[in-house]
Amino acid sequence: MLNAETINQLKKKLEDERTQVGLEIKELEKMPDFGSDTDHFEEETDQTEEYGANLSMSEALKERLREIEDALDKIANGKYGICEKCGSEIDIELLNVDPESRLCRNCKKAELSNSL
Repeated sequence: MLNAETINQLKKKLEDERTQVGLEIKELEKMPDFGSDTDHFEEETDQTEEYGANLSMSEALKERLREIEDALDKIANGKYGICEKCGSEIDIELLNVDPESRLCRNCKKAELSNSL
């Protein structure tokens, strides 16, 4: 079972990650300044493509942000560190690497095997 000190350390890590991911999302979603120079269509095309790629990365980060928020909610509700699939405790080693993990090591492996 996770002790209070370990949970507080992981909570701090999750809060720091939430802040960092939020900043990354804001940066990626900034609209490019296309300017008023109409003779550089290639440059505008490049900026448009880059903005599209940034929005795609932003969506992936938003999903990660949701996972971080879910983990923080679990901490608040006393349900953190419990596998959503089998109900067993998630290893501290796994939580240190992936503090928003919803699954234990065995269920992660099984899920990965099923997706291949």
